[in-house]
Amino acid sequence: MSAKNILIADDEKIILKLLGAIIGQLGHRVTLAEDGLEAAEKILESRRRKDPVDLLITDIRMPGLDGFTLIDKLRTEGVSIPVICMTGYKTRDFIANLKCRDCKHFVIKPFSPLELMDMVKEVLLESGSGDDKKKNSHRPGGGRRSSGCGRRHRQADQGIF
Repeated sequence: MSAKNILIADDEKIILKLLGAIIGQLGHRVTLAEDGLEAAEKILESRRRKDPVDLLITDIRMPGLDGFTLIDKLRTEGVSIPVICMTGYKTRDFIANLKCRDCKHFVIKPFSPLELMDMVKEVLLESGSGDDKKKNSHRPGGGRRSSGCGRRHRQADQGIF
């Protein structure tokens, strides 16, 4: 698999730098954003430069533009890229918000670096080329699954994040 362009959004600077270093070990280009607004700007700018982001890894709870609003903004702008959501709060509302955005990958904090690395590999393999031109609109239901079946998540037994 060739190097992909991965953007990580998290408002905790230390966690952001650590996640960047971990994903960088996989050989991918990593862009960091300290909040959802910065992430949206960088993703849209990367499209204008014809070097689109292949994967977004975002925290959900961030000041200003949170992770769910970030995903909504990108979808409104026509950006359809795989997303891995990170949260410390696995609630019914969280799961419902994921489902309505067709986000099927998330990690619950704390999680281990290996868990995140494995998920990144899996998501990039699933997405094929990983570019934001890839759409799921050919699937019945306008790209959304008709039920919550098949949604994947992982929860670490031990973790550092």
